Amino acid sequence: MVNDTPRDRRRAQTRTRILDAARARVATGGIDALTLGAIADALDLTAAALYRYFPNKDAVLAAIYDAETGREVADIRAAPGWQIDEVPLRDALTAIVDFQLERQRRHEIAHPTARRLNPLACIEL
Repeated sequence: MVNDTPRDRRRAQTRTRILDAARARVATGGIDALTLGAIADALDLTAAALYRYFPNKDAVLAAIYDAETGREVADIRAAPGWQIDEVPLRDALTAIVDFQLERQRRHEIAHPTARRLNPLACIEL
């Protein structure tokens, strides 16, 4: 999305505020403490306003996951010795998927009772 109008910029800012509030809620109370109502209350939004951005809790979690993954990929690309632009796309994607699977495995070991995130749960087929 190109943020070229004031409305687009406001929407992007609100979306960022929602994700920041969701991250804070998860950090303090865990995923089970995250509700759309809690986010709306924290940001002084109505539930209807929040639903314009995210249809459910899983969609919020998927957006957080996507944002964090994007940051990780940027970090990987910036790492010394990583030549992503000089290897075949398939090899680069395989390395990124392997990294994410290892990250998930480590998370499951560290937090065995944590709910596993399904970033595709918010997509209606």
